[in-house]
Amino acid sequence: MSRLVRWSDIRHQDRALGLIRRALSGGRVPHALLFHGPEGVGKEMAALALAGALLCSRRERGGGAEEALFGEAPPAEIEACGECPPCHCLAAGTHPDFQLVERKLARVHPDAAVRRTKALFLGVDVIRHFVIDATGRRPALSSSRVFVLRDAERMNEEAQNALLKTLEEPPGRAHLILLSSSAERLLPTVRSRCQGIEFGLLPRAFIENELVGPAGLKSEPAAALAALAGGSLGAARRWASAGVAGEVEPIADVLVGVGRSGVEAAAKALLERAEELAPRLHGRDLADESDGVSEGDGDEGADEGGGRSGKSSSASVPTDELRVGVRLVLMICAAVLRDALIVREQADSALLLVAPAARQSAAIAAGMGGGLDEGIRGIAQAEAMLDRNVAPQLCVERFLLTLQGVPLR
Repeated sequence: MSRLVRWSDIRHQDRALGLIRRALSGGRVPHALLFHGPEGVGKEMAALALAGALLCSRRERGGGAEEALFGEAPPAEIEACGECPPCHCLAAGTHPDFQLVERKLARVHPDAAVRRTKALFLGVDVIRHFVIDATGRRPALSSSRVFVLRDAERMNEEAQNALLKTLEEPPGRAHLILLSSSAERLLPTVRSRCQGIEFGLLPRAFIENELVGPAGLKSEPAAALAALAGGSLGAARRWASAGVAGEVEPIADVLVGVGRSGVEAAAKALLERAEELAPRLHGRDLADESDGVSEGDGDEGADEGGGRSGKSSSASVPTDELRVGVRLVLMICAAVLRDALIVREQADSALLLVAPAARQSAAIAAGMGGGLDEGIRGIAQAEAMLDRNVAPQLCVERFLLTLQGVPLR
């Protein structure tokens, strides 16, 4: 974290922020909070802003919490001052009383066996060492300690059960803030011990403006990504950095030609797009990893523009990353088919995608007829199959069969 997060940095979440700020101004911030809602809408920023307010020494000395019991405190009294030593440490990422808890902490765990794990989940060893044991230590700089658990739904059942007592009665002045975009995957016993605060989707126009302005995209790709993101600015920004806008047309081309190429070849082409997208979505490029990847020994190759310089296999991409890439490819397919359905029905709804993808949707509408409805339902089934750990190729092939009119069973 390179700077303090201000409440004004978080947009279009008035209800959630109102609840948090009222709790701060009244001095009644719960020890366990669950910020839940779609990915990329400001949950983590809100957690960091709250952490700053809780750890700021000047805000506490000012007495804002006690003086605001009958009304909301002025903004200066419910957010970090930015000038005291705790604020400087938090902005520099060195505050000893703040811990961002995530799966990759397994790499720095004191137990070598834990460091060797692939950390597909937020495991009990990480939770015990970095949260449960740490809450029992006295604060070193501020008057309280703050723990932010990113992707809390990735905790396995053992880790969630181990955390229950700490959530119910954290020792000392410890605050735990769980962040989740799939809160239903948390155990009911975990959810019941947290004060839940829901975050909503962001307006598409706001996301598009953020992509055109700060991100520097042109208007057409920004509009397409904003539509695909479905209210998640975080996803749209990540996709912009990964060059996802440039993948829409090639993926639409595959759908246009599936009748000529056949299901197997089309599925292979879509999986290749997913394999290329997966590392870029995680901030890396397969071509830069000549020493191999953790879950495969396949040859990888991509030129500087993101294209392939050689045949690649999904074995060269970690399984969890590949599934993220496949989900995004399926999302783009759904947008193309949705636009094709609008064109076919001559509906009044606006198209999600812009030219030339819109022209490809028109070509699909002209040549596919009844398969569109089944194809859209097939994407939902393919996503459900991914959740059940079915092989990505089988998921994509099943979707393409429905696109050709093969009914779902």
